[in-house]
Amino acid sequence: MEDLLLGVLAPGPGVPVLIASAALVVSAVWRPGHLGSAFPATVRVLMALGLVGAWICVLAAFAVAFHADNLVEDEAAPDFPGDETAAWADYVYFALSVMTTFGTTDVTVMSWETRRTVAANVTIAFVFHTVIVAGMVAALDSGRGA
Repeated sequence: MEDLLLGVLAPGPGVPVLIASAALVVSAVWRPGHLGSAFPATVRVLMALGLVGAWICVLAAFAVAFHADNLVEDEAAPDFPGDETAAWADYVYFALSVMTTFGTTDVTVMSWETRRTVAANVTIAFVFHTVIVAGMVAALDSGRGA
């Protein structure tokens, strides 16, 4: 599991998790406007773009992880509807659905390896959506509260 998370030996969300963790630290440590200054508009736009980029990195990393799980399990880990062989878009769809709905939608998870990957994806997505996005909203605020 450590290799999967760190992305050392197998595809995994190591770098996106690092990026998301850095975003979490920044958003938790500094609330603009409460330390005497607010971020300028350019910095706020760059922060928002960084957040979107980190989200896309997490999505891509888990699409790769799901594809790798499926290859290791002889194309039987996630069971996609239909008779066609799964394409890259199917893995992106699966990762996207897990990240946005915290469920597997119409894809059936058939192996314990993939269940663990889904659990990691759901956990990271939940933290990303609640803590990091909330921190980013606070950071993007101009600091001129009511």
